[in-house]
Amino acid sequence: EVSEIFEGLGRTEQFKRKVTKQFDQFLIKGKKVLKNQPEVKESLESLENAFDELQTLFQITDFQGTAPIPINDFEDLLNRSQSSVQGIYDYYITEEHKVQKEKNDYQYYHKHGFELRNIREFQHELSTLKNLIHSSAFKLANNPFLLLDGEAGIGKSHLIGDIVSRRINKDHESVLLLGQHFVTEEDPWTQIFKRLQINSKSADFLRKLNKRAEESGKRMVLFIDAINEGKGNSFWNEFVKSFINEIKKYEWLGLVLT
Repeated sequence: EVSEIFEGLGRTEQFKRKVTKQFDQFLIKGKKVLKNQPEVKESLESLENAFDELQTLFQITDFQGTAPIPINDFEDLLNRSQSSVQGIYDYYITEEHKVQKEKNDYQYYHKHGFELRNIREFQHELSTLKNLIHSSAFKLANNPFLLLDGEAGIGKSHLIGDIVSRRINKDHESVLLLGQHFVTEEDPWTQIFKRLQINSKSADFLRKLNKRAEESGKRMVLFIDAINEGKGNSFWNEFVKSFINEIKKYEWLGLVLT
């Protein structure tokens, strides 16, 4: 399951498809709740307006680019939907309890079972969509910097190798470096350029990667596996903040450290 967060970090087509599918399910179930009922007219209108605003917001959001995904705006509209549908639910359940009491039969819904089921199904899709928006994948879509931590031998390196391979197969480029290849106490960039056998400065290197990613329309991710291996414990504490901040200047780049 953890592999899914890399789709958000990379703002990939699969990330967009997952969000679109969940959003469609949310609207499909939500439309079923919009049954004309004069007693809850205000709540119904509020819910319908929230749907309209959510659709507009979804259509103008670029899930694969670099512009920030407006998570707070989505959350506000989902909270409004939740509040509106709760008012509708409260009305139907109150009416249903009246009928149950009248019939002295509390085992079944006698009048509004269909409406209550539709609301519960919608509330499930609403909850699922909210969980997705609060997920690490969404956070990484806006802030593509990840530290993956775990005990030795649990499969982090295999995971990273698999992710990079998948990205290659989908034409998403990556730079993969292994901590064991950092063998001196020199700063990371000096060692990286020696390893890659290129003569460059970090700013020029990152600018070229960023341009390449922008031209492809796909975020490029730098992966450094096992920063605590090799001589990593000797220099990363000193350089890691500046290393991250330098990459943050380039909107089409992301970074994963393990």
